[in-house]
Amino acid sequence: MECNIGFKSYESIIWVCPFEGDEGCVVEWGFSVEPVNGLRFEDLVRKYELGLEKMVLAMQNSLRM
Repeated sequence: MECNIGFKSYESIIWVCPFEGDEGCVVEWGFSVEPVNGLRFEDLVRKYELGLEKMVLAMQNSLRM
């Protein structure tokens, strides 16, 4: 069954790792996905990269308040 989100199956994991000796953290996201027919894998990855970049900016802005 296809969906409008861009994948048939999807599994992901997110790691939040502290910097050594520095403030902040690193967020790593890994996933396995089967894109729907007609959608390039690279386009799907870029779509989610943009979404994650926006999420990081929102978190940074909320921490500054």
